[in-house]
Order: sequence, then C-alpha cells, then structure tokens
Amino acid sequence: MEKMSEVFVSYDKFSVVRMQDCFQQMWHFSIYIAAVYLVAVYASERLVQKKHDTKWALAVWNFCLAIFSLWGAFNVTWMLIEDLMTFGFQKTVCWGEYYLYRKPLAYWLYLFCLSKFPELFDTAFIILRKAP
Repeated sequence: MEKMSEVFVSYDKFSVVRMQDCFQQMWHFSIYIAAVYLVAVYASERLVQKKHDTKWALAVWNFCLAIFSLWGAFNVTWMLIEDLMTFGFQKTVCWGEYYLYRKPLAYWLYLFCLSKFPELFDTAFIILRKAP
C-alpha cells in the first residue's frame, strides 16, 4: 500500500489480502504511535494544572465505544458460531485462508484493530480529571 489513506476503507473497497499486506508493511507505525502517545501523556500531565469536569464527555465517549464493541461482538460471534458448527474448530481456527472466505468477519476484525487507536484517547479524560 502506497497511501496511508488506503488503510481506512469501506466494506465495498475492503480486500483481505490488501489489508494483510498493508498491516505487514506498516507494522512499525504502531511503535511510532506508542512513542508519541507516551510523550504526549507525560507532557500533558505536566501541562494540565487544574481539574476538568469530563463526566459527560467521558460518558458519551465510552457509550460510543461500547456501542461499537457490542455491534462488532454481535456480528463476529454469530459468524464464528455458524462456522464452528459448519466447519468445526480446526478449520475455523487454523485454516490459513479462512479470512479470505469470510470477508465480513475479516472486515469486523479489521475495524477492531483500527478501533484501538481512538481508544488511546481514554487517557486524555484521566489526565483532564487529574485522576491518579
């Protein structure tokens, strides 16, 4: 993948092989993101001087994350149960081309991986509240 913007695709444009290649080629970005995250958390702890009331913002944020997680779990669970009953445990878990066959499942797992980045912002609420 040549463009970072190609990482964020709709279901219609989603290709399991392209995303596998993209994630394999761009694995080092997770290290950069973690480094920036650590520096930002350390610096922001020093910059925030007073407590902020983030109760409602945090509630809305967590509600949105929970809805996404529940919707993803609902979709993934039923596909996995169906496949376990149809193909058995070994083929569902160990078959190397399983995700090529189950594009909807692969797409939900792809969204799950991408959702880890916004979840890093939970720390901002903790810092703004000055919670330990």
